[in-house]
Amino acid sequence: MKKRRILHSLVLMISMLACDDSTPDTSSTDFMISDELDQAPNTETTDFMMDQPDLAMDLGLDLDSEIINDAIMDMALLPDAEPISLSLTIDQPSQNMMFDQNMPISVLGQIEINSGSLEFVVVEAVLDEQESLPVEVDRTRGIWSTNIASASPGPHTLLVTAAMAPDYRTEITLNFTITCETLNSFSEPLDPNLWVAKGPAIRDERGWVELTQNQLNTKGALFWAGQPVQAGNLDLAFSFSTSKCEEPGECDRNRINAGGGFSINFWDIRPSALESLWSVTRGLGHATPVALLNELELERTESFHIVFDTYSNTCAPCGQNAPFDGCGNHHEEPTHQNHVAIYRNGHSAIHGDPDEMGSYCHLGPISDDYADRWSAYPELDNGEWHQAHLIIDGTRVTLSINDTPQLSVELPDLRFKGGILSLSAGSGVNGNFHRIDNLQVNSQCQ
Repeated sequence: MKKRRILHSLVLMISMLACDDSTPDTSSTDFMISDELDQAPNTETTDFMMDQPDLAMDLGLDLDSEIINDAIMDMALLPDAEPISLSLTIDQPSQNMMFDQNMPISVLGQIEINSGSLEFVVVEAVLDEQESLPVEVDRTRGIWSTNIASASPGPHTLLVTAAMAPDYRTEITLNFTITCETLNSFSEPLDPNLWVAKGPAIRDERGWVELTQNQLNTKGALFWAGQPVQAGNLDLAFSFSTSKCEEPGECDRNRINAGGGFSINFWDIRPSALESLWSVTRGLGHATPVALLNELELERTESFHIVFDTYSNTCAPCGQNAPFDGCGNHHEEPTHQNHVAIYRNGHSAIHGDPDEMGSYCHLGPISDDYADRWSAYPELDNGEWHQAHLIIDGTRVTLSINDTPQLSVELPDLRFKGGILSLSAGSGVNGNFHRIDNLQVNSQCQ
């Protein structure tokens, strides 16, 4: 029996010495050699051994001997070794989550091996293909963890890899985003790599943005072209003040003739298309009349607008006794009072598309079906600083001013495209100062 066990080892040695590089490494596998010969022999093993006469001769073995034949038959009955495989999972956090800047992120997962021990398995974590992170592994429970202390605003990818010699390997990725919390206090000169100014829009040296400077028949805008806002959810806050007074603060000067208004706009365009867009915008810097689009052979741009309006228009002919400021215009305001409203895609009405001539008057008055898309806000032009807060969460849009809800509407077809943010304002026969300050944008980043 002892001689037979030695021969088993020699037969195994012959197999190993003759293997090429593609033969699996079975040196670490424990084999149970059966003495029962009533199983079907492994003909591949038998043929392999018989094909190695020179190697057997070098070892002093007689392949025709009965003992060698018995050893070969025993080797033929060895079970095939189960291939080793590794698997990784990430239990927390979930994929594609958003985190606030400077918020630590704990990543926890499991590691499994189908055969053998985790003792020799190495787990590595690399953030954005650049930064290696320390990984702790509980090999008894099969749990691994790592921590991301800080990451810059924007999207990130964590690659976790498990490996064991000689060439067993598996990997898994975690995608997440750090919110782009950006605060523009306008206390410093505008960065020309980020901001593009149009019309009379300037940064006032007193530390805010002034869009129209109380001029008549004008429009002004600042485009945040250097850092487009990504599609998806949005959280935006800013301060505003509009009046005819030179300084922000309580102002009742000629409010009956407040001019125009301002708007917060998101244009789904590339920065290279900004000049063409500006050439066709009208109103409060948000409207793109169909006649101008046709004249310049431009397509209507997907866009989203929050309009703060202090001048009410109506389709009614002039000369009628109506409370609206403007008569005989091509669109109807929802109210003759100061108000805020949601507009989309460069339209001047909230309840439909224009006719071929660019007029919205055929739509008639705005019905109650659209009552949740606008809200009267009489204090809009009192000169005081007001705090606005806009949230887009999927298809729901909410707007509050001074922590008081003004709009809350579900727009089932809304797919917020983000894009270039513009702060714009316009005036007609009446003017106003339109000031924006402390612009804070929390969103995903591009």
